[in-house]
Amino acid sequence: RFDPVLDRTQAGGEKPQFLDELLLRPMSAKLLEPTFMEKKGFVDREKLLDVSGRGRARQLQMIKDYGLKYYEKPGGGGLLTDIQVSNKIKNLKEYREMVFEDSVIVKIGRYFVLPHNARLVVARNEEENHKLDIQHPLMDKIELLGCKGPLSLVDKNASKEDKELAGRIALGYAKTLKNQAYLIQIGNEKCELYPLDKENAREYLFA
Repeated sequence: RFDPVLDRTQAGGEKPQFLDELLLRPMSAKLLEPTFMEKKGFVDREKLLDVSGRGRARQLQMIKDYGLKYYEKPGGGGLLTDIQVSNKIKNLKEYREMVFEDSVIVKIGRYFVLPHNARLVVARNEEENHKLDIQHPLMDKIELLGCKGPLSLVDKNASKEDKELAGRIALGYAKTLKNQAYLIQIGNEKCELYPLDKENAREYLFA
């Protein structure tokens, strides 16, 4: 057990005596001793689960039962075992020092390396739009003002050419017409750009 949090001579039952009495594992709780929260009735033990083993069939069935569309891949190795994520981390570290907010951009979105070496991340769906809506100290948001489409991030220190290309790539993944210019905002700058079609954008797609 973990070290005691209270003198064991204190009045019994009203407070937890060990740290692990506060640790509730909802997926496997029924295989373990009841926690303090369960004993006190704060949590209904009957609603907790008894999942065990390395298989993920039961978790995947729960995902299906709850109708969840987006979820992390089941596995015990963490993000670094995802080859796409680890490749993005390696690529980003070769380019610049990483910051905390990079933990978001390596996990989601389409990741591009532009001609002058700037990095661009384009959301793939509404959920990723929300996740990319962060204040990144080293990247500017690309917001599409004249159409509906993905939120994107591009390096603040990107060249003018790379920023314009980033805007065109973002427009290419939006609801746009090929031969029409659209108003967008990159950081604090507004401009009108033509979309770059997805086929040509793939030239810069890293992962």
